[in-house]
Amino acid sequence: MLWGNGARARRRAGRVGALDFKFNFGPKTALQITNPRSGGDWTTFVTRTPFDLAAHPILQWDYRVPQGVKINLYALIDDVWREIVFNGGASDGAASLGTVGGVQSDGKWRRARFDLAGAMRENGLDLKEVQALAFAAPDRDYLRSGLGGNRRGATYWLRDFNAGTF
Repeated sequence: MLWGNGARARRRAGRVGALDFKFNFGPKTALQITNPRSGGDWTTFVTRTPFDLAAHPILQWDYRVPQGVKINLYALIDDVWREIVFNGGASDGAASLGTVGGVQSDGKWRRARFDLAGAMRENGLDLKEVQALAFAAPDRDYLRSGLGGNRRGATYWLRDFNAGTF
């Protein structure tokens, strides 16, 4: 889980990038995610522990994403992965919940915020339990083949991922 600083993360063989969550950027610790090969789905789970969306309606986190990295956030709800567009553009045929506003891929630390409960309501979906959250490369064009972004060695950072009412 990536809830707050110093969080633990697991690597699923063949599915996610190399995880190094001991990098310091000033007073905070960040999770560094590096793609070990060009393309791929590059999945990194934020949590696999279900949580009540009514109690934790808003997601917010800090990110540092340079140009050439294209990722989105995915929420598993009712056994369906629903896409939240971050900076990777919409996937072909994905069940979409909306877009995180104001995302910049400039290599600087930024803050992201997404009203997941509001997005569920706007899409006519009941507020449910979220089964899992994960960042991954969108399934579009030839991106998962490494064309157009996410080349071998592509890296981004996350810290202070939280869900709540804020």
